Amino acid sequence: MLDASIIEIEDEAAGIVVRDEPGVRFFSASRVYVVFEGAKFRNLGDAERTIARFASSRRWTALG
Repeated sequence: MLDASIIEIEDEAAGIVVRDEPGVRFFSASRVYVVFEGAKFRNLGDAERTIARFASSRRWTALG
């Protein structure tokens, strides 16, 4: 990973993660993901999975 990476959900930027040893820290690019603002994750993969699960749960809630 570089010092920063973008996390995209369905071709829209959810936010960025920046290296913050040990791990990465998330910064939201959208109001939807502000609940994770400043959250630390072990690595980029963990951040991506968590944000994607959150987005998926929001879609199911909106449908149902």
